[in-house]
Amino acid sequence: MPDLASWRSLLTRISAYYQAADEDRYTLERSLEISSRELMALHDEVAAERTQLQTILASLPQGIIVVDSDQRVILTNPAAQRLLGHTPRPGDALRDHLRPASEDGQPTSWAGSPRELIHLVPEAEPVPVQLDQVTLGEDRTLLTLTDMSERIRHQHDLELARVEAEVARRAEQARAAFLARMSHELRTPLNAILGYTEILDEEVSNTQSRSDLARIHASGSHLLGLINDVLDLSKVDAGRMEARPVPTDLDHLIAD
Repeated sequence: MPDLASWRSLLTRISAYYQAADEDRYTLERSLEISSRELMALHDEVAAERTQLQTILASLPQGIIVVDSDQRVILTNPAAQRLLGHTPRPGDALRDHLRPASEDGQPTSWAGSPRELIHLVPEAEPVPVQLDQVTLGEDRTLLTLTDMSERIRHQHDLELARVEAEVARRAEQARAAFLARMSHELRTPLNAILGYTEILDEEVSNTQSRSDLARIHASGSHLLGLINDVLDLSKVDAGRMEARPVPTDLDHLIAD
């Protein structure tokens, strides 16, 4: 039978064992408590980031569609849903909602090339959108859809304005050329009339006839001045106006 010292030694070892077990249990409980708090904090962080990401996706003006390696929809943002006119369900085939269009507007096969003008399938009239792609890992692709309607309309308006400006410019050139030609055609016979009145003025002696010839010459000279003014304006419009220095009597010019 063990003596008292042996029993005391056994009890001491048992007590030490339980004390070590309690310490290990306490350490484990603390570790579990810390791990639980860390997991909760990590969960809250992930939830906050998810909420932030959803807010960003919801506020983007571009449509966002994420598809898997089989080109099936995983998620869409509100802008994409507005462009499509409905909300694609997860697992839907992308080709059921988007289809590339050729230059003549006819649908073609899905090529998946970046920056490709495609048309939205559900619309009565196709809506042109610009497609950009970003690969997310090995089995996911992010598609960005930008509505090109306003940009194409703006380009059309600019082209229309350019054509209208060109038509107006050519019409103005034609008008100026017509005025210049008509001014020359009017001035030629008018100069002949003025020349004949000067010749007749030298040949006739009748006072009344000479007075009539003077009035004819004065009226013709006035009309010739008006035609010359029209010719000068037409030259300005046509960009052919020339400036030449000529002697001028300033006193006479001011008096006139």
